[in-house]
Amino acid sequence: MATLSGNETLQVQGILPNGVPSGETFLATTQAIANLGGGVTGAIMATGQAIIAVTGTAVQLASNVLINGVIITAHGTNAASVTLGPSAALTNTLSGSGNGQELQAGASTSFAVPNTNNIWINGTAGDWVSFGGS
Repeated sequence: MATLSGNETLQVQGILPNGVPSGETFLATTQAIANLGGGVTGAIMATGQAIIAVTGTAVQLASNVLINGVIITAHGTNAASVTLGPSAALTNTLSGSGNGQELQAGASTSFAVPNTNNIWINGTAGDWVSFGGS
């Protein structure tokens, strides 16, 4: 198991996926090791918030590289549910014909994504979410 704090030179041992030969020395980052399927400890926790500025206009979460995924919570005093999805085309339609996952005020959900910027939110102006991941 490797513990990385940035770009470091590692000696690869054992059999790894994606054709990485044993004993090869290379410059790696925590994301590169995660992409190889190797164990990485010491991942930095990512936290933040995002607010909907204009009703019906999707907002992308800030960029944070993740290894384990993220938990998103809609603020408890939000005026309405927010929707979550993978693109700017996300609507805030909650009638069964929308294209996002509903997240009611005070509720939380999780996603196994490699970066928080893979998630967009939509809803009512002034409503917001917070997130935490690693």
